[in-house]
Amino acid sequence: MAALVLIGGWTVLLTPMKLDEIRHDRLLLRVETAICENPPVPPNATVEGCERSDLGVHNPSNGNQCGYLVILRLDTDAPVDELRAFYGSVGLPNSLADADLEVGVAPWVEYEAQARARVDFLVLGEEGLDIRCN
Repeated sequence: MAALVLIGGWTVLLTPMKLDEIRHDRLLLRVETAICENPPVPPNATVEGCERSDLGVHNPSNGNQCGYLVILRLDTDAPVDELRAFYGSVGLPNSLADADLEVGVAPWVEYEAQARARVDFLVLGEEGLDIRCN
């Protein structure tokens, strides 16, 4: 009997956490799709790839936030400062307007190789019950 009470108690406690974890995973996929479906591209550049980071859903700082990192790779020779200015002025796609998200910091831009730039978009949301975000 005690085992049933213990199992029932854990189920009641863990089910909301698992549902919130699923919600955040779906939100990460939604962020990736929204950014990668029609990524903003500066003049004289082409998109080589766009994907979510292998970090998945995570806490990017000491705060209680969920971070969703999407990486855009470009074939370009534009200066880093020019790319930072371009992507710093780009907001979230309209398809994410109802998701209560914000860009965490200005997108990070660096060159991985000659003529291959990497742009990291960090999108933040509230942590909910997902232990990866606390």
